[in-house]
Amino acid sequence: MRDVNPKRLPNPNFYPNDPRFGPEQIGEGSDPSDPVLAGVSQARDLTLVGGRLFFVAFRPETGTELWISEGTAETTHMVTDLRPGPRGSAPQFLKVVGHRVVFAADDGLSGLEPWSSDGTPEGTVRLGDIAPGRDASTPGAFSIANGQLLFGADDGEHGRELWAIPFGDVVGAAVR
Repeated sequence: MRDVNPKRLPNPNFYPNDPRFGPEQIGEGSDPSDPVLAGVSQARDLTLVGGRLFFVAFRPETGTELWISEGTAETTHMVTDLRPGPRGSAPQFLKVVGHRVVFAADDGLSGLEPWSSDGTPEGTVRLGDIAPGRDASTPGAFSIANGQLLFGADDGEHGRELWAIPFGDVVGAAVR
């Protein structure tokens, strides 16, 4: 995959809404007029899991969501629209755990909380609602130690503390 915007400055950052650089596109091949995904921009947090690339990207109609690709147009798509509508779930802090990616996202119902995905809509699950309801626990950044996923989060009662989720737990609340 590569950015096919010929006006872009030589910089690893994207400039999605700046008219000086034009729209960003995710593309393949050598022809800049042949993007894989026209209208998809702000690709970031590229995270390789096996032979699949998870990343975060923006589309005006869905906002910023989690995407996956095996390097072709046919295999590149949004995993699931966690927060339907143009606001998006704003996934962040992507981390590989086995054959999954763990990240923080806001589904619009439970605030910014930890999630895990295998690259399918059915296999994308919230790992817990640490700050109950719409409040955000704001988890991240994620680290791995002794068979556990470790991260800082705020449950709304005790302040920001260290939380742990055993690798084997795909669904359920984090254990303090």
